[in-house]
Amino acid sequence: MNENDLKNIELQIKLKQLEEEYRLARSGLKIGSITALVAIVAVIFSFSPLTGKGGVLTGVHYVLIALIVAGGIIVYFSFVFRRVAKVRMEISKTKTLIEMGSENNTE
Repeated sequence: MNENDLKNIELQIKLKQLEEEYRLARSGLKIGSITALVAIVAVIFSFSPLTGKGGVLTGVHYVLIALIVAGGIIVYFSFVFRRVAKVRMEISKTKTLIEMGSENNTE
C-alpha cells in the first residue's frame, strides 16, 4: 500500500462517518417537527374551552403562546438545518477528494 491508498481509505472512512452524521441530523429534523406539532396541539387543547363555560385564555394569549413556541421551533430548526447543510457540503467535498484520488491512482 502506498500513501495514496492510505489517504483514500481515510477519506472513505470520513465519508462513512459524515453520512451517518447526516442521517442522524435528518432523523432529528423529522422527530423534532413531530414533537413541535404535538407540543403546539397539547398547549392549545390544554387551555381550550372544553367545558363550554369559556376558556382560561383569550385570543391574545393563544397568539402569544403560538409566537413563543414558534420562536423556539425556529431557533431549533435553524441550528439543525445549518448542521445538515454543513454535513452535506462535507460529504460532497469528501466524495470529490476520493474521486480525485482514484483518478490519480489509475494514471
